[in-house]
Amino acid sequence: MKSGSLRLRLLAMAGTAIAAALFVAFIALSAMFEQHVERRYGEQLDMHVQSLAARLTLTPERQLALSRPLSDTRFSQPLSGVYWTVTDPVTGRQIHSRSLWDRQPPPPGAETEVGRPRREAGLLVAERRVRLIRDGRPYPAILQASMDDTAVADARHEFNEDLALSLIVVGIALSLAAWIQVEVGLRPLERLRSAADRLDDPQARLAERHPSEVLPLVAAINRLLDARAASIQAAQARAGDLAHGLKTPLAALRNQAGRLAAAGHEDAAAAMQAAVTAMERQVNRELTRVRAAAAAEAPRQVCRMHTVTGQLIRVISRTTEGERLTWRNEVPEDAVGPISHADLAEALGAILDNAARHARATVRIGVEDAALVVEDDGPGMDEAQRQTAVRRGGRLDERGSAGLGLAIATEVLAAYDWSLSLEKSPLGGLLVRLSPEN
Repeated sequence: MKSGSLRLRLLAMAGTAIAAALFVAFIALSAMFEQHVERRYGEQLDMHVQSLAARLTLTPERQLALSRPLSDTRFSQPLSGVYWTVTDPVTGRQIHSRSLWDRQPPPPGAETEVGRPRREAGLLVAERRVRLIRDGRPYPAILQASMDDTAVADARHEFNEDLALSLIVVGIALSLAAWIQVEVGLRPLERLRSAADRLDDPQARLAERHPSEVLPLVAAINRLLDARAASIQAAQARAGDLAHGLKTPLAALRNQAGRLAAAGHEDAAAAMQAAVTAMERQVNRELTRVRAAAAAEAPRQVCRMHTVTGQLIRVISRTTEGERLTWRNEVPEDAVGPISHADLAEALGAILDNAARHARATVRIGVEDAALVVEDDGPGMDEAQRQTAVRRGGRLDERGSAGLGLAIATEVLAAYDWSLSLEKSPLGGLLVRLSPEN
């Protein structure tokens, strides 16, 4: 998964949010549980205080005492963790449970609310102030029930262990749900990408059957496609206008060259004729390039290569240079190539024309590993010449002053993502290999 991936970014944000939420939930639930446990223990301590108040009495000597022990046996066990204390605020005399043993009782303080014990000296303390009436006189007393707060800490620790395990399970479930949500949420973008991959046809457009969030992107892509189609049509129109616009001036110049030759100015006529020919070839080259680029933007086409090679051989074999050669068309009849019929004929025609001029006796056209090959038994080229010829601006036909040759073939094939390479032929001459990239 790439670092700039939208999927990775969304998953990272979801994971961070889930982790933060679970951490806050852990802290909050732990605190809530601790408060709940304190309230439950506080209610128990309040019940003990009420039991103390019910059993509190005065001795004949007017001293505070309990009429009978509390029912909870923990008050009789030394340092059991649960204690009671009764304090006479006038004399300061205290009585307490056996469980307090030698531990210092909590000092008297403010009365606590029901279920709201206070923390003091490692204890949870519930406290009430009461008065006994004897012979019309009040006798005040401070009643305290307390317990070690380690019970709360132990309960919180056990709860935190169970809570952490539960939140880990919840976190895994939420992470899985977030991953599913991201995958489902990005699925429309995947469909949009797949639809964009099928836009080879200039007339194709993205359908508007997408979520509203990506419809502006769909509309923008369709506008770009419309602009591209309009640009292609304008380029084709300009190429056609250029071809028609130059025909008349070039024809006029060619006629003028004829008049000069008839008037005896043969050198000037020859120079003008050569210039006109060079201009025609250069214009044809540029027009071929524009036409090939426009054709490559059209829907992908498939041509039968055997038909193209057969037609070209029939034409070239009737020329002066071609009729002396043996032409071997070994292209299978079912061989097809991802290129238009006209553009393959344009590129292959220039190569076959070059082979006809250089071959001694034989020219062979065949298919090897899905590549179309043309080879002859001419003088061929050495390695340096082949490297020069395949560079941009190089020419197969070194004898022509401005021949299209390899330049036209390269331009046409490049528009269809075909490559052209030169090798030494087993026949002794040059082998030209035309290979589709896909």
